[in-house]
Amino acid sequence: MRKLFFTLAAFLFVGQAISHELADRIEQVLPSVAYISVDNYVDVDVFSLTNRSIKKFRQPSYPTTGSCFVIDGNKIVTNYHVIHNAVEKQTKIYVSFYGSPNVRYEADIVGYDKIVDVALLEIEGTHPSVQIKSNFDDVRMGESVFSISNYLTNKHSATQGIISSLDRRDDRFPFMRFLQLQILQGSGSSGGPTFDSDGKVIAINYIVHSMVPTQSQRVSVLSMSALTIRGDTLAKAIENIKRDGIVTHSDLGVWMEPYGPYSNDYLFDPVTKDHTGILIKGTDNDDFRYHDIILEVEGRVFTEPRKLYEWLATKKIGDRINIKVYRQGKIINIDTEIRTAKRR
Repeated sequence: MRKLFFTLAAFLFVGQAISHELADRIEQVLPSVAYISVDNYVDVDVFSLTNRSIKKFRQPSYPTTGSCFVIDGNKIVTNYHVIHNAVEKQTKIYVSFYGSPNVRYEADIVGYDKIVDVALLEIEGTHPSVQIKSNFDDVRMGESVFSISNYLTNKHSATQGIISSLDRRDDRFPFMRFLQLQILQGSGSSGGPTFDSDGKVIAINYIVHSMVPTQSQRVSVLSMSALTIRGDTLAKAIENIKRDGIVTHSDLGVWMEPYGPYSNDYLFDPVTKDHTGILIKGTDNDDFRYHDIILEVEGRVFTEPRKLYEWLATKKIGDRINIKVYRQGKIINIDTEIRTAKRR
């Protein structure tokens, strides 16, 4: 009985220590996490009885809100989809910090990457900053993480969870790498940082996996599982934005996956299994067909879409390249143009 008592006491002590350590970390990084609001409007058609014509008016609408965080003293990191109205409609962006909700800083856009869904802004002054973890060699599945965001419009909310997968990929753009988290996130979490136990930004919130409608007419997003943009992908995006401002990606306009002895299509398709390369699973480019197999690109062999994207990044949009493709029993050569990557 005494042994059980000491075991329980030790367990409670360790749990309390972990809780205090987490609270210390949250307190450490909280001044660097901010609330972001982007003005919005809708175009309204109004019929004029005077001159019998329709005039367009801009009517203020609900602002887009989300989360963001500070690096380098005055640079603000968030998702592109949080600030897209400011880009498309030339509206204003405001940032406010924990403890000073009535003090708003107007933010200027430094640049953005639509594909990776990252935007970099700038505000006046010097503010507490956080570091982004760009080396993932020692990151493990099951590690504890925490996030601070404007969860379900509740400003500066902290949630805790674990890494449930280290390396999820985007089928359309495999150079993007994600952490899958088991953590509470929802509307307003976009652009918010997820931290490791050292208080470094291990990922930026991106998308949740489920939607739960509230009892009101508005729909809130609630999830225990979320995809977040890994710190190494995030750091690379920020580097590119600082260099280029508006970042574009070279693309073929196709969805790709590896094709070889390790793939299901290879095992179940005896006609094509003499070939290895990259399989096209979908296309917006009329030069290609579903189930084409890319054998060579300008004489180079690629077996991973990520490697092909790395090569495409060295080329200019508008360049024409030759691609050798296996299609329905024949090997053909396709001359196609490198295009600007777009999200569907």
